[in-house]
Amino acid sequence: MRKRICLIMFLAMLCVAYGYTSGVDDNSQDRKLTKKEKKQKAEEERRAYEEKIVADSINGVYIPRNIMECFLELDKLLEQDGIETVKSMENRDEVIVLHMGLGMWVRNNWGLWGGSRLQAYLRDRGLSHPDDMSHMIFQFYYDWLNGINEGWQKFDT
Repeated sequence: MRKRICLIMFLAMLCVAYGYTSGVDDNSQDRKLTKKEKKQKAEEERRAYEEKIVADSINGVYIPRNIMECFLELDKLLEQDGIETVKSMENRDEVIVLHMGLGMWVRNNWGLWGGSRLQAYLRDRGLSHPDDMSHMIFQFYYDWLNGINEGWQKFDT
């Protein structure tokens, strides 16, 4: 028991020493920033976001402009058996199985969390949460693979 307490205290000291805090204590970084520094940080974040939402790629990954480009990029990303797996699902709701794997990759790499032209495109069409965005992309991808075009074409206009 004594070794366990010592280990926990040691880990806590390391966390504090290297700045890994919960953000709720009085010494958190945001509380140390002055009003001017906070305003400057917010302005820098806004500028970075504005750059991302017009960029054609982020961190070397091409960002689709619209839903059709999502389909074309998914066709490039997936191997043929992956495409066939999506196409052969019983219905479009089964794409939920893609949420944690491919869905996470799409959300992280296509800028659905941090901002991208695809995120802006999807927000303009009423989607606000990245999980909903990736799910809608996959549902329409299923439709597209199966020749069901009315829904995604209406969404795209």
